Order: sequence, then structure tokens, then C-alpha cells
Amino acid sequence: MTATQNAPRTARERARAELTREIKEAARRQLAATGADGISLRAVARELGMASSALYRYYPSRDDLLTALIIDAYDAVGDAAEQAVQQTMHELQELRREQASSLVIPDSAGGAMPSPGDLMGRGRPRR
Repeated sequence: MTATQNAPRTARERARAELTREIKEAARRQLAATGADGISLRAVARELGMASSALYRYYPSRDDLLTALIIDAYDAVGDAAEQAVQQTMHELQELRREQASSLVIPDSAGGAMPSPGDLMGRGRPRR
């Protein structure tokens, strides 16, 4: 699915998604300041200027909120790992192309034989 297919469609869904994001941001700040034991749904609600009972509609418990933060963290790590693998594969392909095009193998007579890149698709080299 693309990001647009996952995007909330109604104004209510967009508002819920935005408030969910704000709740998580406030909880992350609290987590950074006080650690996991210090996270409180009431404190998160207070920071956002909302009633704590309203926050429970989004996350029924402190553990549910912590679980959502953990899932987000794992997703971010997975995304970063995938990007690193793609970047590394791209760099490796570029390096292999550069090496194949610049490799020169000396022959026994002191001359240079064609590089593997020159031999690719051209059949046997002439002497």
C-alpha cells in the first residue's frame, strides 16, 4: 500500500491521526526525560491540554502507549536498515563496474590483455 492509501480519508480520521501523533511525541519527550517508569498518561494528557479520560480513547493503558512507541522505534530501525542495505548494494554495484572497466591483466609478453569489461559480449580477443 502507498502512503496515500494509508492516509485517513475523513476529517475525523485526519484529526485522530494528528492527535495520535501528538500523543506519541509527548510520550517520547516524557520517556527521554524520565524513562519508561516515569511515563504517565495523565502527564501526557496534561502536556497536551486535554483530559486524561480523552487520552484513554487513544491508548487504553500506559502499556499500550509504550507498546506503540516500541513498535514505532522498531519500524524506524527497520526502515534505516533497509535504506542502508540499498545504499550499500548500490555502492557495491558501482564499485564492481569501476573495477571491471579499469582492470588490466598483463600477459606473459609484457603487454596488457583486455580487461574483463572489454571481453564481455565480444567473444575471444584477437592476438
